[in-house]
Amino acid sequence: MARPLLFIWGMATVHRLSRAQGIPRTNSEIAKAYLAQGEVAEAEEQWGLALEHYGIGLSLLPKDTKTGYFLFNNAAHCLNALELYSEGESYCRRAIDIDPTRPEAYRNLAVSRHGQGNLSGSALCLVEAIKINPSDERTVQLLKQLLTDNPTLSLQCSRIARELELVEHK
Repeated sequence: MARPLLFIWGMATVHRLSRAQGIPRTNSEIAKAYLAQGEVAEAEEQWGLALEHYGIGLSLLPKDTKTGYFLFNNAAHCLNALELYSEGESYCRRAIDIDPTRPEAYRNLAVSRHGQGNLSGSALCLVEAIKINPSDERTVQLLKQLLTDNPTLSLQCSRIARELELVEHK
């Protein structure tokens, strides 16, 4: 009678082999794998498939905050690409709740707000992202384009003008 592999090698050996082969064992490790699969689908602009991967990753409730942040943030990016801006905003806010010191979710929140017609809210989110990472040229360009397309925006909302001054003086 053949004995099962686990019986012959023992549990410790199986764990060492699974680690050596890079097989994820914890929910956080599995969630990271789904995050990576989602990023591949996202790079190919397969928004629905990427959302499936991110959703599965989120359902595993990863304890790693970076993984949780990027699962929510990247899902928001996909939702925005599908023009589901309200849903995208919700996911952005969840990412920001996890880590308010990262700029990506603020940039995606700006896209969500813009898509919902909230231009001043969009501008304020871009300013927030720039405050976190002033060297992010993509976000700076998005803000410049928004203000060029809507020249009275900073006049309509004095907070945008104040925030812009603070960013420019850094």
